[in-house]
Amino acid sequence: MVGGSVTSRLTVVQEGVSSSLNVSPSELIFECNEVGTKTVNVTSNITWRVSNTNNTNFTVTPNTGEGSRAVSASTKALNDSKSNYTSTITVSGTNGDRRTVSVTQRWEPYFDGYNDEILEASGGSVDLYVHTL
Repeated sequence: MVGGSVTSRLTVVQEGVSSSLNVSPSELIFECNEVGTKTVNVTSNITWRVSNTNNTNFTVTPNTGEGSRAVSASTKALNDSKSNYTSTITVSGTNGDRRTVSVTQRWEPYFDGYNDEILEASGGSVDLYVHTL
């Protein structure tokens, strides 16, 4: 072709990016005398929401998020009960994926709730001296 223009059409097809949702770690352990916060890392490229099966003993923030970010799980009090406090944190993605994190605050026998000393019974005898101020 002389003196004219040539038009070409190019079509590019790009496959979509698949959605992903992961959490780490899959388990959090708090000791009986530990009141504090631990972090769960959410790695994702979608919007997600968080649920917690035990709001009495643990709080989880934030409740929703998008993309990758940290979720905080906190204990509300010392565990002076006679059993472990447990919860399951579930992170649910808009794609239907669900990931769970087990949360435990341990119970230890003979924990007095006021200091870090834990007494364990192992048989035999123990001499206990109490000093008063």
